[in-house]
Amino acid sequence: MAAFREAALYYRDGCFAIGKFMCEFSQLEFTIRHVLHERLRLEEKLFDIVIGPYDFKMLCAVTQKVSCLKYPDRKEAITKLFKEIYALNDKRVHLAHATLTDAPEGFSLRVFNRQKLDSSFVDYTIEDLRSFGDKAQSLMQRVMGFQGKS
Repeated sequence: MAAFREAALYYRDGCFAIGKFMCEFSQLEFTIRHVLHERLRLEEKLFDIVIGPYDFKMLCAVTQKVSCLKYPDRKEAITKLFKEIYALNDKRVHLAHATLTDAPEGFSLRVFNRQKLDSSFVDYTIEDLRSFGDKAQSLMQRVMGFQGKS
């Protein structure tokens, strides 16, 4: 019974870490939308009309391009920031679209590749999952604070 309880708690911790990551990532995405809105100096009533239709990758591409045009002296830092955001998005896509199974050290994700029509497995420990949430929060803070300044 103790082993069953321990396994259930471990599974709960993993699910909590996934949920925290998804919530933090959602806030990161909204922050990027807000930054683009501000950089374009749109009226509030245009926010959803102009910014809303972008999927995450297009939102990032447009925000990165606009930011580089507005702050050309910060292009390298902007590019680095969005490279990190894209990398974290890859983790989010795995978690959001894969089939999750628990594994001895965390979760194993069966990821289906629609271009190749096959699947592969990606393993994440609970610590990995916790770090993804922390990374999303850190990136969000960097996006919020990044107004073309050092």
